[in-house]
Amino acid sequence: MKAQPYIRQSPVSAYVLAFAALVSTTVGTASAATQWGTYRWQNRPINLVVRMNVSGAWAGYVSPATTIWNAAAYVELSATPETGSVNRSTCKGPNNAVEVCNAKYGNNGWLGIAQIWTSGSYIVKGTVKLNDSYFNLTAYNTPAWKQLVSCQEIGHTIGLGHDDTNFNNANFGTCMDYTNAPGGGGTYGAANTAPNTNDYALLDCIYISTTTCGTPSQFVNSPIAAATVVDTGPQHMPTNFGIRTLNDQGTADVDPGNSPAEWGKAVAFTKDGRGRIYERMIGKGQKIITEVFWTPR
Repeated sequence: MKAQPYIRQSPVSAYVLAFAALVSTTVGTASAATQWGTYRWQNRPINLVVRMNVSGAWAGYVSPATTIWNAAAYVELSATPETGSVNRSTCKGPNNAVEVCNAKYGNNGWLGIAQIWTSGSYIVKGTVKLNDSYFNLTAYNTPAWKQLVSCQEIGHTIGLGHDDTNFNNANFGTCMDYTNAPGGGGTYGAANTAPNTNDYALLDCIYISTTTCGTPSQFVNSPIAAATVVDTGPQHMPTNFGIRTLNDQGTADVDPGNSPAEWGKAVAFTKDGRGRIYERMIGKGQKIITEVFWTPR
């Protein structure tokens, strides 16, 4: 575990002050770093193995996407090649770790999904699936798309939600933001291929604090080039999604599946109306929760 010389202000107080400055100067839409419901790993600080069950081409994206989250003071992720026999099609790794897999999961509309097994508010294990049915296509077979999706799905497995679910507005400079242009440029502004300082601060709050983290006033992002983008709808802001689940569906070893029909009930939606968080009960107090990165419409 890394040494913990805490040399900055409490993330909460620092970002409340930042918010006050932004309110007086920012015009247009806003977004914020968001916790995924109330879910987190039990250990504080977090020290977690990310098992790379991926092809060689993907390893060059998954490993850096794992390491980059370590810039948060209270997060330590270690990427290591998978040495077991975990089937990539189901990607059901062991407890107390995150399993990352790539395969042709089908033309089912998603680039990547993050799935967490939970007991109460604690994450027991996590998986990430990267869908080569789309990443083998020219449109998505680019460093920027692979960096964005790898970074975002790993971010979900350690407790972060989406900062924003509008593909068409300006980028917020974080991989936790949906976009049509992960590399940025033009009216999209900054690249969305890595976390931003608000993501790191929120993670530090989650893994050192006993208070609720993730309110807009703590971790607000200022949109890039907002004046040049027309946005006709409301922005997603942090929400605790509560407990809305299906009936008991068996044991904790159930296959979480690759399609919405297998993921349970949609409890949160993208700006364009597609389900983005699904919950499926697998036992008393236990759920599999799926967060989806859809292809842009």
